[in-house]
Amino acid sequence: MSDFKQKLTQLQIAYAIAKRVHGGRIDKSGYPEFDHPLAVEKLCETEKQRCIALLHDVVEETAEWTGKPITLDDLRAWGVDEGIVVAVDCLTRRKGEKIGTYLDRVASDLDAAEVKDFDMFDNMSQRRNEKLPQKKRMSNVRKYAKRRVMLANRILPPEIEQK
Repeated sequence: MSDFKQKLTQLQIAYAIAKRVHGGRIDKSGYPEFDHPLAVEKLCETEKQRCIALLHDVVEETAEWTGKPITLDDLRAWGVDEGIVVAVDCLTRRKGEKIGTYLDRVASDLDAAEVKDFDMFDNMSQRRNEKLPQKKRMSNVRKYAKRRVMLANRILPPEIEQK
């Protein structure tokens, strides 16, 4: 690892990657796309989760945005710790993957699951939906509320689910 990478914290590396990837992109409500990973990151408690939050859309969405995806190996080469890369992999939905299969993988890593819950919480926010038509806003809120419950049911022990 280069001296430069050794001097950067994981949070600095994750921030730099996310900032570069999200760049000047604008979301559906007219806000910088980078606001979303920052909003998710602010909900996290640990540095590892904050890094995961900043990177949670990087692998999944770069192919869609740029035609050249950033890979998990790219994250490793840039100095991202393996535990963070594993969680980002859990959060990366595969093309054509059913939501249940995806959430099973997310639930297999508690840091990834917590970040995904924060991600869906932010996806339901007024800020993310305010410029969408009312019908689409309600559709988004229902979709993410349902998925948050689906994820929680994969994490909670069976005796709690029943109550």
